[in-house]
Amino acid sequence: MLVNCAGVSRDRDEWTAESFAEVMSINLLSVMAVCRAARSCMPAGGAIINIASMYSTVGAADRPAYASSKGAVVRLTKSLAQEYAPAIRVNVVARGWIVTSLSQNFLSDPQASWPILARIPVGRWVQPNKIADPILCLASPAAGYLTGGVLPVDGGYLTV
Repeated sequence: MLVNCAGVSRDRDEWTAESFAEVMSINLLSVMAVCRAARSCMPAGGAIINIASMYSTVGAADRPAYASSKGAVVRLTKSLAQEYAPAIRVNVVARGWIVTSLSQNFLSDPQASWPILARIPVGRWVQPNKIADPILCLASPAAGYLTGGVLPVDGGYLTV
């Protein structure tokens, strides 16, 4: 199993060419490089799970490179799923708002966090360890016929 969970965001700085390129390099190009390397040594029946974001679907005015890179990870996953099948399954988890150092600014600012929380039907941000369960499921034989799938783990954020 390989889990590609690289991700950075530079907030409004992403509108500069340099920052945009850096975010794309880390969030997208590194995923392709690691997938390429893993393919040659992963046994048949292996699984690759890439991590995207709900921003891959809805975009983000303040994070254009982050949203673009995660949208590209979704498309890359679908392409890799076609190319690597049937030996290796490739899927993507589109995660929602997770309690991490990256989200601390939003969590600590009630004015910023309230609209986010109001849009999440389950009523809470997810803890990082709760993203692991769906990842493990995608890597397991239980998901043996699933490849190229996008699994939103966002508390229903995208349903609103």
